[in-house]
Amino acid sequence: MLNHCGVITRVASHHCVRVGELLEYIIIEKLEMTSYEFYNKKTQINKFGSFTENLISIIENLTSRNDLRYLTLRKWENAFKNKRGTVNQFLKWCPKCLTDFRNNKLEIYEPLIWSIKCLKICSKHKIELSSICPMCKKDPLFFHKESKTWILSALRTMVRRNKF
Repeated sequence: MLNHCGVITRVASHHCVRVGELLEYIIIEKLEMTSYEFYNKKTQINKFGSFTENLISIIENLTSRNDLRYLTLRKWENAFKNKRGTVNQFLKWCPKCLTDFRNNKLEIYEPLIWSIKCLKICSKHKIELSSICPMCKKDPLFFHKESKTWILSALRTMVRRNKF
């Protein structure tokens, strides 16, 4: 399953626009909120609730798809007691998965499972998920308010530069 950040990144990429432009001029406007309100809610993107439901609906509308809601944690909502603590505020990733994507010439994406807070080990490679950027040595946010870019672009850069 792909997380919503990844879906938005792919939509922007396939339409040759920056993620920030897609967010600013289309998605945030359709959510009927200010940029400030959106960026304050950014960590809710892969969670549960009305913000996520509205976002999914907009993305489905924009892509003429009606199945994107099945790529979310929505169907698992009742399995989580503490819904507020379900999803990470910071990105986690498996360096070996990213290397596999690169070596197999696959599109780099962020599996939704990496965003679940309690999961710390890659189910495929049985190694701890990374959460510190090897380039800047910080916990990367999903995207930065000022740059309006998804962390996915940083992951692609790390993969290209073999920074794992």
